[in-house]
Amino acid sequence: MLKITSSMDIRKLERAIKKSWDIKTCHPDSVKDWSKDNSAIGQCGVSVLIIQDYFGGKIAFNRNLHHVWNVFDNGSEYDISRKQFPKSKLIEKEGFISREEMLENELALKAHVKERYELLKSRVEKLLINFN
Repeated sequence: MLKITSSMDIRKLERAIKKSWDIKTCHPDSVKDWSKDNSAIGQCGVSVLIIQDYFGGKIAFNRNLHHVWNVFDNGSEYDISRKQFPKSKLIEKEGFISREEMLENELALKAHVKERYELLKSRVEKLLINFN
């Protein structure tokens, strides 16, 4: 895993990620539900990888919801795409998934995670340059 050591502000990174989301970065199974009004739908997998690039940590998962989020080294959890679920929805951590599995397992290959991650990453990097 690449960990970029910087004074990156999580809010700045979050802004760049959210601004970069669109139907092309959305999980293929969620494309039919994606909209600008709820742009977080289908974005969790690629977004957690970007956040991990900058802040390290682990990737937590919930299989039933097909959802992942970041857990930083200090134990705090960060779920950039939580908005895709109702506020009342309980999302329990079932465990952790490795970055490699996120990018290379059978489901990841079918969902083109690596390609969508690379697209999101390039967009985010361009925005971060402009934010400075």
